[in-house]
Amino acid sequence: MNSTEVLELVDDLIFAKTGKHLEHLQKDVLKGTIEGKRYSDIAKDNGFSESHVKNVGQELWNLLSLVLGEKVKKANFRAVFKKIKSKNFSQIDSKGCKNNSTINNINIFPDRERSPTYLENSQGTKINHN
Repeated sequence: MNSTEVLELVDDLIFAKTGKHLEHLQKDVLKGTIEGKRYSDIAKDNGFSESHVKNVGQELWNLLSLVLGEKVKKANFRAVFKKIKSKNFSQIDSKGCKNNSTINNINIFPDRERSPTYLENSQGTKINHN
């Protein structure tokens, strides 16, 4: 997976758990971490103080720890993500998605029948509301 795919997957995981997407600076911290950058470099690239970027980073790692069920920090993100990815995504197709893939019981690629556009009537017949 490239950094864009990792960012999208992490954003999907966080959205599935919290209902909120990553903020711009959180994405930049994550991308910088993937690229091996220091907080000072990420701060300089984005026009923020290093302390602000560190605070945003700490919030991000805490959130990822909650979502993934494992302690995540800047120093171990790549290793944790690699382990989670290999454990949970061994059947993902070459396009990076598979119906019904989950991480820690969070459905990140829900299949169409489980989407809000499908409802079941009282007889159990599925109705597509698209």
